[in-house]
Amino acid sequence: KNVIGRIRGNGGGLNLLLLGHLDVAAAGFSPPYAELWTHNPLEPEVEAGWLYGWGAGNMKSGDAAMISAAKAVLDSGLPLEGDLTVACVMGETYGSMGTLRLLEFIESGDLRADVAIIPERTQLDVVTITVGNAKARIEVEGKMRFRANGAHSPIDLMTKLLNALGPSYRLNPTLEGWLTFRPHPELPGYPQIVVEKIESYGDIRAIDFWIRFVPGQ
Repeated sequence: KNVIGRIRGNGGGLNLLLLGHLDVAAAGFSPPYAELWTHNPLEPEVEAGWLYGWGAGNMKSGDAAMISAAKAVLDSGLPLEGDLTVACVMGETYGSMGTLRLLEFIESGDLRADVAIIPERTQLDVVTITVGNAKARIEVEGKMRFRANGAHSPIDLMTKLLNALGPSYRLNPTLEGWLTFRPHPELPGYPQIVVEKIESYGDIRAIDFWIRFVPGQ
């Protein structure tokens, strides 16, 4: 359920889209993260100029900023040449389903956008380039038997797969191997491989992982 607001222009200029997501990560309430809160995350509180609360950094502060900007434009009474659209979408952590739904409106002509600003966390920098994001799942099948030959064990097969993927949460240190890339000067520390989880059932071992890749990779 996306929430979209629009201030219409007279059609003589570019259309600006301010885009943020409404969902938040749930990990902040599970150990060991829950013990790290210094304030009640469900009761927002301002202390020494900082706002503490669930999702304040990702990205409710950004949503508040773009809504406030649109309200300032509206309160000014100045006419706009292009449309100003504020879109708060859902499902950022579920395949960006809200953004995909928003794109359907744009493609159908119900919504116009020539330029977009996304107020994600960037240390207050203006960023014109970003990493890509792909999620993959690989399953390996072996024979989980007592004293089974190691060559056929799904655990050993998964170990070989993990070694081939390389270190989790780290930059691939070379230009060699299966994940080849050319470093981008504006994206230090990328690409990254992040192993999300490993599952086991019967003779099957499965791994879910993310690849944050650089442009041109």
